[in-house]
Amino acid sequence: HVTEYRERLNELTPENRAKLHSAVLIFKQLKRQSPSYLNHMFVLNGELSRFPDNLRINFHPRNVFDTRAFNFSAVNFYNSIPIAIKKSESLVAFKKSLKSHLLSDQ
Repeated sequence: HVTEYRERLNELTPENRAKLHSAVLIFKQLKRQSPSYLNHMFVLNGELSRFPDNLRINFHPRNVFDTRAFNFSAVNFYNSIPIAIKKSESLVAFKKSLKSHLLSDQ
């Protein structure tokens, strides 16, 4: 099985790799480095919110299949990332710290 080789290479599982890519896309959007068509999908909570670093979505799932949609699952994952990682200044630092966080949880 490939698990042994993936662990030896210090690589992410396919599920964690997808989470990494979706979180990077959200990070880019928040830093205004991604396509504008993503602007309507989610909004950063305001400073008066209880969780100002979390995102809100303009989408409410009606069934199990809707929870698999990018704008729901990616935002839920992004909100679960520790604040220290979310506060990264650069994209490279964000990717590196998030990858090490995901590898430690594997």
